[in-house]
Amino acid sequence: MNEKIDLSGVFSLAYIKKTRYTGSFHSMRYLLALKDGQISATIYPGPYCFEVTPDDEKETNLFEYSPEGLTETVDWLNQRYDEFYREKDSILTGDESLQ
Repeated sequence: MNEKIDLSGVFSLAYIKKTRYTGSFHSMRYLLALKDGQISATIYPGPYCFEVTPDDEKETNLFEYSPEGLTETVDWLNQRYDEFYREKDSILTGDESLQ
């Protein structure tokens, strides 16, 4: 099985106008916020929260504040998980379905 992050039904663009949104997918944590009129997406390793994770372990990308930009954001989150976290999660959990 190849699970993916899917924010439909749990997140809206209006939400990040008021506050940030944090989530996790297996061992990858992420934070979405509105920054300078764009969606700011930051990924970082668990298990700790954003505030105590060293900055050099975080990666941030900016996307257009639009439905299309949100789709690109989710695609980027899934891409980064596949590239940096999926294999590690499979080894750590013994769950071969993550591969």
